[in-house]
Amino acid sequence: MTPVLDIQNLSVSYRAPGRVVSAVTDFSLSIAPGERVGLVGESGCGKSSIAMAIMRYLGRNGLVSHGAINYQGQDMAALASEALRQVRGGGIAMVYQDPMAALNPTMTIGAQLIETRLAHGAVSKIQACDDAMAGLADVQLSDTTAIMARYPHQLSGGQLQRVVIAMALLPRPNLLLLDEPTTALDATVEESVVDLIGEISSKYRTALLFISHDLGLVESVCDRVCVMYAGQAVEVGTGVSVFTQPRHPYTDALLQCRPDPLSTGTAPREIPGVISGSHEYGRGCRFAPRCTYFEVGVCDTPDMALSARTNSTSSHMVRCVKQNWTRPTEEIPLFEHIPSQVDKSSSRLMLQVNQLSKTYRDTSLVGFGGARDVVALDGVNLTVHKGEIVAVVGESGSGKSTLAKILMGLELTEDGAVLFEAVDVGALRARNRPRSIRRALQMVFQNPDDTLNPSLRVGTQLRRAIKVLLPDLRRSEVAMRATELLDSVRLSAHVANMWPNELSGGQKQRVAIARAFAGAPDIIVADEPLSALDVSVSAAITLLLKSMQRDHGASLLLISHDLAAVRYLADTVVVLYGGKVMERGPAPAVLASPRHPYTQMLMGACKVDVPKLEPQNANVVVEAGTGCPFVSRCPERIGGLCENTPPPIICLGEEQHEIACHLEAVNRSR
Repeated sequence: MTPVLDIQNLSVSYRAPGRVVSAVTDFSLSIAPGERVGLVGESGCGKSSIAMAIMRYLGRNGLVSHGAINYQGQDMAALASEALRQVRGGGIAMVYQDPMAALNPTMTIGAQLIETRLAHGAVSKIQACDDAMAGLADVQLSDTTAIMARYPHQLSGGQLQRVVIAMALLPRPNLLLLDEPTTALDATVEESVVDLIGEISSKYRTALLFISHDLGLVESVCDRVCVMYAGQAVEVGTGVSVFTQPRHPYTDALLQCRPDPLSTGTAPREIPGVISGSHEYGRGCRFAPRCTYFEVGVCDTPDMALSARTNSTSSHMVRCVKQNWTRPTEEIPLFEHIPSQVDKSSSRLMLQVNQLSKTYRDTSLVGFGGARDVVALDGVNLTVHKGEIVAVVGESGSGKSTLAKILMGLELTEDGAVLFEAVDVGALRARNRPRSIRRALQMVFQNPDDTLNPSLRVGTQLRRAIKVLLPDLRRSEVAMRATELLDSVRLSAHVANMWPNELSGGQKQRVAIARAFAGAPDIIVADEPLSALDVSVSAAITLLLKSMQRDHGASLLLISHDLAAVRYLADTVVVLYGGKVMERGPAPAVLASPRHPYTQMLMGACKVDVPKLEPQNANVVVEAGTGCPFVSRCPERIGGLCENTPPPIICLGEEQHEIACHLEAVNRSR
């Protein structure tokens, strides 16, 4: 059978001032019709360069310096412009990480879908419109007529990603490239998108190249896996063999970076060091500087090639001469998980949120039934004690970021109070808050690129933050504190002289964390600080947040959809849905034994061993304050009760574990 994609000995380089940077070296891969292959590895290992090379999107400074890429027997490099245009989109389609970057904000969804269909097939405009609506139905978007008439900004992240997948599949391509398609999605939306990709691959026999740093997703989606490091494939095999019996130390290290959502005693392990630049590659294994099992005279053998795994009956290939390494039986994590020492009965109450409510007026759908009120928060209560880590979890749209904005003074409360040091900070915008409160409440944002000033060096930004928040310090003390902050986030002093664009994603997030601690804050609000990071950097930042919080004695309010990181970091978990608190309690109790159907659904989406509940699709509309907001999706709803009556707060045991659910109350009354 002719493979859909056949890559042979591919090398990709980029021209930089005064030098040529090697991104991919001697890479080979074949994908058969209907086969799903995962490409995994840290940022900078060459995954996206391979996808861009396949599409011939490398840009002016990128070049294929060696090897060949064949699509259905055709050499992609030999295709003329018109033939290449037909292959792009028609034969090979690509789904990008950020759907907003792939969609035109000035055109409706329908117009873009129809344009794509017309460009890749001799069909009428009416047929193209019908095909577009059928494509939206294929990706399980309801009310396709309304979706077609909306603009990209009027859809959620999950809807946008489905639209991009529908657009890619309209011409029925033979090969679909997916470059980190679920990075910014929460657990349940991510699960539905991944299930959808699998269904479509099976239905249309579409070959998939799934690029991701989420090893769990790749394991659940792909038939085969290729692990990359520093531009080379270091391990290739079936998903079962690679993930259950990794033979390259790098693959094993990546797997250890994944914390377990139910684990109570182990920390995620970061991989020490960083990927070397191409000018630093030594002889032999490129992973050698970071490898626990490195041996001089063995691992520095030149021209190390992929070879069949020892005693393997499968096509499991490994680029390692020490395939029979054995992991030590008793490895000590860099930071062991330390259970909370916070005694809420005696510790200082730092923050108290009482009956917090916030409603927005949504005018984006005026043409689809008029403007409407969107309830972002509805009677939310929570507390944060000194030294406590409180995690707020839930899907996109549950109200997490609105809560963070109110805490930081970017939005004002509509009803209720946010008390810090006996001051209702929810009624004060950031610019109107006294310096003492601005110093005490600091934030780490999701994307450090949006918060670091590109025109200022790192050291300048840290010193400015220190001078603003601690004006009594002398210049020498400010400089000393900036150096100490860099050291505390494990960055060398020379980083102070670097520009933000010279840093990796993980380094930028470390700088953002250092700046948040510049004024010795009492509470840090961290809004999705891990979502844009690969698995090894995410493990390092998780450990860093824990150690910084512990060393500085600050409280941490963590907003995240990464339940594994939440389990390791948090003392208390608050589960939000539709602006209401569904479940609240100690992290071990909430995550290991979730009692609310919504929490069980979140945990089930993370592929952990809890009863998995499938959401309902019933069109049940609940007005604010009249019933449970989760009722339209709840598989265990009680008809006539859940949609009409607000759920009671039920306390479970003696661990301050509580849920808002009629089901528990009804079961107790029986």
